[in-house]
Amino acid sequence: MDLAKEELQFLYITDILKESTSIPKQSPKAFYLITLTLIFSLSFVILVHSLFTHPLYTQIQASDARQAHHQWTLLFTFQFCYLIFILVFSLLSTVAVVFTVASLDTSKPVSYASTMAAIPQVFKLLITFI
Repeated sequence: MDLAKEELQFLYITDILKESTSIPKQSPKAFYLITLTLIFSLSFVILVHSLFTHPLYTQIQASDARQAHHQWTLLFTFQFCYLIFILVFSLLSTVAVVFTVASLDTSKPVSYASTMAAIPQVFKLLITFI
């Protein structure tokens, strides 16, 4: 974030992309650890969801009506838990990245530990808006 705030509003798309790619280069270790712990976990959960939901849905279609009721309940329970988990992990990963970028913008030292320590505080603020 080498540009002044007034200069940021007049950037072209190529300048925005250059500025965006320079942000992780300022603190690569913190961004790599955030990516490994939060963003890859989120991607893994999405993959596991598709691996479990599709066979269960196929099994529901092939079963009789009496057994299907129980399986639909199981599927909807799984979907509900999945949506809650995705919502929480999406918010956590967004909070972590935004906090890290904001710390870099204000020239504060950035580390993975400081980012993870700040997540509960920022998450409490997010909950007040919901």
